[in-house]
Amino acid sequence: MAANINTLEGLEGFERLDIGELYYVGSRQFVERGLSFYRNFAVEGLAWDGTSKCLMATVADGFSTSYDVSLQVRKGRLEHSCECSVWASSTGCTHVIAGMAAVFLAVQGKSMGGHEMPSDY
Repeated sequence: MAANINTLEGLEGFERLDIGELYYVGSRQFVERGLSFYRNFAVEGLAWDGTSKCLMATVADGFSTSYDVSLQVRKGRLEHSCECSVWASSTGCTHVIAGMAAVFLAVQGKSMGGHEMPSDY
């Protein structure tokens, strides 16, 4: 019997998460800029925390700062946070988008925004 998407959490939740969740994170401007970050290798790392069932991404801002992004699936919905000041004021940012794009590629093998990523990403 297939699992109900509303009960999925952890890595299984990420495997079944709809790619459209990306567009609930922020405005079109955030999505486009976040995908640009992703395409330009701004995602410096992904790590799974099995205790909290959370994926952590480290995303560079294109200057000299990197931010930690937390991504978690609870009851079939994506929960996210970023330590940047933009996320703090609007609960959406380019770093979260870039991190999500990397997760979709890593976990589901899907490329975001119709862009194929190099095999060495």
